[in-house]
Amino acid sequence: MLGWTVGWQQRYACLAQLLAGGARLTAIVPGVTRHGEDIGRWLATQQQGWDRLNEEQRRWLGELGVKKAPLARQAAA
Repeated sequence: MLGWTVGWQQRYACLAQLLAGGARLTAIVPGVTRHGEDIGRWLATQQQGWDRLNEEQRRWLGELGVKKAPLARQAAA
């Protein structure tokens, strides 16, 4: 299971801020940063490791429109 750490929560908050500021979820790819953190890479990791997230993490991300990475994308990564 991916960790429900302070770092996870901070990156989630950065993702939420980007989206609230008008960013589209599809535009948040590896290399997109906020406060020095690569939120795009973090987001991709969450999507690829969706099954290791706990139910609450999946719910929080789902409320932002985040979904599990398609199987082809998981295999490519």
